[in-house]
Amino acid sequence: MKDTKWHLRFFLTPKCNFSCIYCNPHKLREQKPELTTAQSISILESAYIAGIRKVHWTGGEPTVRLDLLKLMQKAKELGFTEQIITTNGWNLHKILDEAIENGLTRVNISLDTLDKDRFKKLTGMDCFEDVLKSIEEATKKVPGYVKVNVVTMKDTLKEIPELINLAKRLDNNKLIIKLICFNPNNPAQSEDDGKEVYENNNISFNNIFEKLKEVDEVESLENIKFGDNPNCEYFRLKNANVIIGIIAEPSWNYRCGMSECKKLRITPFGEVANCIQDELTYIGDMDVEERAEFFRQKMDKKEADDFSGKYRIHYRPQLGEMRFGKVSEPQRLEEFEKVTR
Repeated sequence: MKDTKWHLRFFLTPKCNFSCIYCNPHKLREQKPELTTAQSISILESAYIAGIRKVHWTGGEPTVRLDLLKLMQKAKELGFTEQIITTNGWNLHKILDEAIENGLTRVNISLDTLDKDRFKKLTGMDCFEDVLKSIEEATKKVPGYVKVNVVTMKDTLKEIPELINLAKRLDNNKLIIKLICFNPNNPAQSEDDGKEVYENNNISFNNIFEKLKEVDEVESLENIKFGDNPNCEYFRLKNANVIIGIIAEPSWNYRCGMSECKKLRITPFGEVANCIQDELTYIGDMDVEERAEFFRQKMDKKEADDFSGKYRIHYRPQLGEMRFGKVSEPQRLEEFEKVTR
């Protein structure tokens, strides 16, 4: 069997009920069929045969797929030992018990602000209390880590102390606050208004780190891993005893996980790739064994690749393609590099 670190990152749907101003506010998605339930189950079967034991459900917003729990149940029946959901949190608290019963081990929940009015402005949704409830319920019930994903911008940097207080209030050593530098990798940045949002709100790792130091003494946890993103650095706030992750720097200066980055990415339309930069290959119509062999070949190639240098470009000109498909003209990397410099 393959190294059990390998996992399936399953972009289950391009649909999302939020309209976040920095992501996909106009709800753009390529007009082609999503994978059916039967096709998704078949992909799970192939992945299991290939030796994969972990699946990470994401989107879009995975909880808008009515068959999510059915797919989770099937993954558990097949023998997947870890299941993770990345969600905007609006509905998680309503399905959480059943999701855990069907194999959920860890969750990532997005919450960019603790200001209810700002939340509505950022997301286009008036469901702040639902998201907060999902975080609170998850920290009580989910067996593994609960990460609160915060896209940290100039307008919300000042909220870091409040986020730390939230973690202290929940008083659970499974909770991690993950502060994410704003990366131009969404359809929003294909348009002038989205580019303006990025230019006006982009901040650096140092901006975030300095704000943390204003709050508490910061200890590095460089030898401790809480996930599989090689570009996330973890710290502990010494007095508050809160764990903080920072996803640092724009994605074109990416700390490559090299052969340790063991992901197979599945798009909502049935395509597969190892890395952001890979060509997409359609696998929806393959039979189970044929697809399993294809997965093995992709995994073998990644493990054998000779990566040169610690950093590499991790940028896809078709912004958001793996989640939403081809929704706009490709964007040149140089346009965004100028902003961060």
